[in-house]
Amino acid sequence: MRLTISFLLMKSSILIVFFSLFFFTNAFATLFSINGSITGKESVNYAYIFDNNFKQLSKIEVVNRKFQYQGEVERNTKFGESPTISVLFSNSSLTEQEIINKRLLSNRKHGNCTLFPSGQIELSYNTDTKTFTIKADKLNSIQSLFTNGYASYRYSRDSIYVIIDKSPLSDEEREEKKNNGQAKMFTKAMFGFIDIIKTHPTSLVSLMNFPPIIYDQAISGKQAMNAFNYFSKDLRASTYGQRLYMDIIDKIKTEESIAKPAYFVGMKMPDFSLKNEKSQIIESRSIYSDYTLVDFWATWCLPCRKETPNVIDAFAKYGEKGFKVITVSIDDTKDKAKWIETIEKDKMMGFINLFNGNDISGLSRELKIVTIPANYLVDSKGIIVAKNLRGEMLAKKLEELFAGKN
Repeated sequence: MRLTISFLLMKSSILIVFFSLFFFTNAFATLFSINGSITGKESVNYAYIFDNNFKQLSKIEVVNRKFQYQGEVERNTKFGESPTISVLFSNSSLTEQEIINKRLLSNRKHGNCTLFPSGQIELSYNTDTKTFTIKADKLNSIQSLFTNGYASYRYSRDSIYVIIDKSPLSDEEREEKKNNGQAKMFTKAMFGFIDIIKTHPTSLVSLMNFPPIIYDQAISGKQAMNAFNYFSKDLRASTYGQRLYMDIIDKIKTEESIAKPAYFVGMKMPDFSLKNEKSQIIESRSIYSDYTLVDFWATWCLPCRKETPNVIDAFAKYGEKGFKVITVSIDDTKDKAKWIETIEKDKMMGFINLFNGNDISGLSRELKIVTIPANYLVDSKGIIVAKNLRGEMLAKKLEELFAGKN
């Protein structure tokens, strides 16, 4: 009898633990299922499922252009946002790290979409049009509007890319034209998102798709705030809503800071010490000439590099008269070798080239430089006499300053 009672007590305890775990799991996780299908001419061999922390939940082989998945995701999120999942389709077998490194889950890439893990989801991907069809609950029905918005942007971008690739431009000019074109089209897509938000101001889905609007450089902080105010009071007051609100406030403050630069004409340039390409420490106060251009740039900044020939011409004309050029790279530390390579490639060896990798000196922060190219023309004492001179503006200013000098 004692054994029986002990066994029953133990069994009851196990059941209590089991039901407790079951309750705990369902209290903090969302169950969902996906029935996926592929249409179009291209084949798709794999479907990858990721949570919103970019953790891979599953890698599924697509068989006969179909796949199924059932799982759950945690409801707890870092910033109070709603949990989401990303589905990525690929012909290739990829590792989780490859997907992350190649940023294949970005909305700027083809073959992926974001879903809300809720109930049963019917998902179809058309490989010809690179678009998704989502049949599910209300959350995912609204999400499909944003998904189609991204698809329309990608289609327009790719069409422009084809035209640019056929143009008689250099590789760098093509890249610059592509970057400018896709940026404008993405901004257009974001204004389309604002229209969706106006139609669905009480939907959490709208709030979850709001961050790209904030972070688009072509959309001002005030425009983002106006769009944010379309949301219902409850969404604006939510934990995630308040986080986005603070991001908008930060953007507005940054824009106001840019409008009121820390250093302007007549002020003394802050002293700085940085290393050149030979790792020698160079102090600014010891290298100023009659007039010195302090030019901030990066190897990835095509407008900066496009301006370099103009600076070289100015240096060739006025270098012997007392004009000097100091370039300050703000490339990432990991790209230092590329910086040295670009100095030679762009024929910048006549300049004093300094490396401010990751802004380790705090110089660009102190100057409040948030966009490049940016430059300061200073006199022998480091007093700023002009700012952001490019092309003809630089040539005319130097002609004015060196007029009458031998």
